[in-house]
Parts: sequence; C-alpha cells; structure tokens
Amino acid sequence: MTKRKQEFEKECLRIEEDTIHNAKALFNLSHAWELVYYSIGLPTAVLAATASVIAFSSCKWCTSLMAIMVAISTAVTTFLNPSAKSNSCKAVANEYNKLNKELRLFCNIELKAMNDDEASKRIKDYLLKYNKLSEKIPNIPQWARKKAKEGIELGEANYKVDNNQ
Repeated sequence: MTKRKQEFEKECLRIEEDTIHNAKALFNLSHAWELVYYSIGLPTAVLAATASVIAFSSCKWCTSLMAIMVAISTAVTTFLNPSAKSNSCKAVANEYNKLNKELRLFCNIELKAMNDDEASKRIKDYLLKYNKLSEKIPNIPQWARKKAKEGIELGEANYKVDNNQ
C-alpha cells in the first residue's frame, strides 16, 4: 500500500470513528427526547380524561384545576416538541450509521484495489457527505457524548465478527 493510500485509510478511519460517536450520541439524545415526550404526554392524556369525567361532577374547582394543568402540559409539549426532536436526532443518527457502513466497506475492502486518484476522489466524497451531515446535527449535550463514548468503550458499537479476530 502506498504512503498516500495509507493516509487515505487513516482519514477514512477518522471519519468512521466520528460517525460512530455522533450516531451513538444522537441515539442517546433521541431516547432522552422520547422520555420527555412520554413523561409529559401520558400524564396529559390521563389528566384530560380525568378532567372530562370530573366535569360532570359538582367539583368545579377540580375540573378547573385539571383543565389548567392539561393546558399547561399541552403548551409545554407544543413548545418543546420532543417527538419531532427525537425523530430528527434518530434520522441523522441513522444517516451517520449508513455513512459508517459505507466507509467501513471502502476502507476495509475497496481501498486496497484502487489507484491513488480513485481513492482520493472517494475519500473526498465521503468527507463531503460527512460535512453535510454535520450541518444537520443538533447541539449534542455533553452528557449524551459522554454516554456514547462510554458505550463505545464498552464495545456497544462492535460486531461479534470483529471481536473474533
């Protein structure tokens, strides 16, 4: 393998590592937004149903209190939009995973058979894809990145076949 091709391989592995970290961090963030969605949405549904039943009783203040609570939690859900944020994080994470698999195939199989010019073009294409994905990425909190790093270090991103080598 030429020195230049070795550098292409290193760059490919760098991008591949970044895609793994970003994907896992985004999946962590997506999960957190799902928890927010269910933590607010489920109680809101229960409160709305309870308020509907209580509305037919003589306890007007109970009905009013529950209606206010439903209105507040509905407004919070609308403002935060946790479902959309979760779906957005998950979609970008899946795109990072797709890119990661393309990079692994390129780096481990295709690169060795290519001439330097072909390899250069392909690595630039992958870098362009990576940069475009990076523009879509929401701010990832430090806790999500830390959790991703810990998971990767524990082998959560490894395939069984790779551990047998």
